Amino acid sequence: MVWFTSMLVSALCIVVSELIVTQLVVDRIECSFSPNLNDAVVMPYDTRKVQRINYNSLHNTGTTGALNSSSEEDIHSSGLFSPLGSPGKVTSSRPISLLSSTYFPAEGDMDEVKEIVSGGLDSYDEKEDEKIEAELALVLKEKELIKKKMRSQNLKEQLKREKAELEELKKHDEAVGGMDKGKKGDKKEKEKRSQKKKESGKSLIKQNFDINDLRSDKKLLKAVHEQLKEYQLISDSSQTSSFSSGDSDSESSVLSKKKRKTRSKKHKQKSKSSDIISESSLSDSKDSSSESDSYTRSIKKKYRKNKRKSGLVVSSRQKTKYPQDCPQSKLQLEYANKKIKFEDLKFHQFVAGEMEIIVSCKSDKEKNGRLTLLKKISYYYELYDWKALLQFYAAWIRRVESGQNKWSDDTADIETPLLASSVRSRQNRTGNKSSTIVKAPSVWFCSDFQKKKCSFSSAHDKVIKGVTRHVQHVCASCLLKDNKQLPHAELDLSCPHHES
Repeated sequence: MVWFTSMLVSALCIVVSELIVTQLVVDRIECSFSPNLNDAVVMPYDTRKVQRINYNSLHNTGTTGALNSSSEEDIHSSGLFSPLGSPGKVTSSRPISLLSSTYFPAEGDMDEVKEIVSGGLDSYDEKEDEKIEAELALVLKEKELIKKKMRSQNLKEQLKREKAELEELKKHDEAVGGMDKGKKGDKKEKEKRSQKKKESGKSLIKQNFDINDLRSDKKLLKAVHEQLKEYQLISDSSQTSSFSSGDSDSESSVLSKKKRKTRSKKHKQKSKSSDIISESSLSDSKDSSSESDSYTRSIKKKYRKNKRKSGLVVSSRQKTKYPQDCPQSKLQLEYANKKIKFEDLKFHQFVAGEMEIIVSCKSDKEKNGRLTLLKKISYYYELYDWKALLQFYAAWIRRVESGQNKWSDDTADIETPLLASSVRSRQNRTGNKSSTIVKAPSVWFCSDFQKKKCSFSSAHDKVIKGVTRHVQHVCASCLLKDNKQLPHAELDLSCPHHES
């Protein structure tokens, strides 16, 4: 605290001294004239002391008191309006006795300044600093307490999370441990069973045996004959000479039971023949044979699966990227509950189902494309076979589903090859003999198509003799002479009526 106060006192002294110097350098002398023009009140830096100077005595101009340029210079050069910091510099040529009334700061004024500074230092209170420091310490303590509380709360939450994770890990560990124990128990039981089988097999077979011992064992011979019989290598009469009737019946019944058991099991590995002879009994040999059979069957199945087919045999399967609705799935009213196939649709059912799709269609392109296709099929209904029109519709739907075409595309690519060979005869177009004969609508051909100058790629509307007609891209010569609608121009070399 002592060091702090000393530093504060020195700083205040420096500030006061700088203020005094700047005040002496910057401030100007304030001058006010009294009602008497001959006298002037000059207020130097200390306004408490006022001195009056007679202009007549200074300028020696008489009673008029008129100032001239020389008298004004004398006033400024006399030192009255000069700063107190330079009182000894006087440039006037007049006697210095005339300027004896000017005021300069004396020692008393400096004492007053010191008193003011000391009074400011006396007003400084150390107790206030102590209070502030105490309050600051309390605030810091409270802040630390709050931080500790928040930290303890975070630690508690973290502890809860860790405990929950630990419980889950324990449960998982117990479950996995139980599974491992169960697996180990099953393995042990299987090992015990296999050891028992091996021991029973060893009791039947000598430790040092030869081929004669194997041939003398009736059970082994029975098993071998059964196996050979399965492979159709021997007949049934060959085994009757070596076995008696009673033994064969009893042994065959036992072996048949073992067969049923072994066939029900699924074996994945092929047992070796050496293991069968040295470590297995008759039942083990039977199991090994069934295992070998299952192994060969699995190999055949894998071979069949991995067998590559020729491209001439594989059927065409297009992937469906954009599934489309078909008319038979959208029929309503009396057709809603009937399972009608697409191939069995009649014309009125097709139109009804297609209109249901168009009404509920959200895409404008699909709606316009379906309307155009329905209009075209309606026009072609009297010209082409209905089954061919259904195939034409199905082919276009498949192209849209596979992404080859869009609804905004033209159907001329598949229209001609699918419908050219399915033109209705005149007998099919007319009804029964007893009914009234209705003339089929005449087919109009496109004249520009005959010259290969038509801008359309398929059938379109054209004004002929002031009437709008729906013209087809068919050969005019074949249509007029043979009554056939063939999709080539009249100038094509493929036309039979082309004049070479």
